[in-house]
Parts: sequence; structure tokens; C-alpha cells
Amino acid sequence: IRWPPRCLSSRPRSPWGCYGLIISNVASSLYDCPTELPCAEGHILGGHLSTIVRIDKHALTHFRNKARNSDKEIMVYMVGTITKDHANVEKLEYTKHYAHQTPRIVAWRAVDYHRVKARTEAQGKVIVGMLHSHPNDWSGLVSQADFDLCSGQDLSVCGIVSITGRSTSVSFWTMNSPVPCIIAH
Repeated sequence: IRWPPRCLSSRPRSPWGCYGLIISNVASSLYDCPTELPCAEGHILGGHLSTIVRIDKHALTHFRNKARNSDKEIMVYMVGTITKDHANVEKLEYTKHYAHQTPRIVAWRAVDYHRVKARTEAQGKVIVGMLHSHPNDWSGLVSQADFDLCSGQDLSVCGIVSITGRSTSVSFWTMNSPVPCIIAH
């Protein structure tokens, strides 16, 4: 499997698939553009453009509050399970020390990531994706750095908490769809 997915149509594309007229679940057949890619465990996520991310409302609120109170990006890994069109987030894994942390970029230390990954796999779960903040950025869009991190670690979902002032907005994206995920609690 190639990453990012190759769009076989002649239309312009983004790292998440085809741009433009994709507005329904028939996008892959209309444009011959792959929207289904297996996760590390072989499950398919993103076969439909309306992937659902299930996450505990209290855990998400806690992360939003932490993000709101920081002038730098913060990040957690989301642990859970993946089915064809659902990412079920059961736990958010925090770190105490970042390898990099600025208002525009955040990265975990490799040793902390590998510790979480090993513990997650031992429990029969997967790292579904990452959730991080974008201080002073209301767009909620995946940056190139976000895409590179998610694709480099085979993460299925990228979550973004956009912050302006004291207001926050949450969006989740799969790495192979231009449409944000549906959030369920």
C-alpha cells in the first residue's frame, strides 16, 4: 500500500484523496480514487466519507480545557478500536514531557510513544490516532506536519482542537478523506 493514497483520476487531489466534487459515499466509484486503506491491524477505516469517531465527552472536555489553558500545542494519543467506519476512542494517553512543544508544533518523545504503543498492543487495542491543539487557529484543518506524523505512525485519525480566545472547536479527520469525521459521544 502506498502512502499517501494515489488518486488515479486526472482531477487535482489532496493528501486525503480527491478534491472538489466529492460530496457523497460514492466518491471512490465516481473518481476511481481509493478511499479505503487498512489500518496497521488490517481493518479498513474511511471506506465511507462519513467516518464516526466515538469519544467520551468528559475526556474530550478535559482535553479542551487543558488546550484552552496552554499557549503551546498539546497532544494525546487516542487508544481504542477500529471497525470499518468507526474509530472508538476508549482512552486518551497523555505525556508529561514533550520532545518539541511550541505554539505551532508538538511532538512526543519517542520513548513515551513506544511505551504507550507497547502497552496498547498488550491490551489488544490500537492507537487510533492523535488529538492535538491548534492555538490561535480556528481553521481546524490538518497541517502538513499533522499529516506527516499521522501517516508516519500509521494513525487512522487526526483530531484537532482549534482555539481562539477561550473558544474551542473540535474536528477529526481520517487520513484518506477530505471530509471531517462525525463525532459521537
